[in-house]
Amino acid sequence: WKTAATHDGKRFATLTDDVNTVIWDAEPPRTIPTQAVCNEGAFTAKDTRLVLGCLDATARVFDPDKGTLVKTIALGDQPVWDVTAMPDDDRVLVAQPRFGVRM
Repeated sequence: WKTAATHDGKRFATLTDDVNTVIWDAEPPRTIPTQAVCNEGAFTAKDTRLVLGCLDATARVFDPDKGTLVKTIALGDQPVWDVTAMPDDDRVLVAQPRFGVRM
């Protein structure tokens, strides 16, 4: 289980091992089906996107307001263990066991 918080501290997401992510910002919390077990998450600098690093070697980008998938980024055959959203809101830094860190 991991958590990711927005920069203003008003919203956070919990990543679970049942292919769902829960966004906690209002009652009741919203569950986003992620289609994969996600290992790490980060909100972008403007908190407009939630980036999830998944065990199926993808990074998934969601709109946290709508709970919709915006983009899936295929990253080879190694699980994504860490994600960081860069300050420009357009780039994501990911870490994978065999490939190291890449943007």
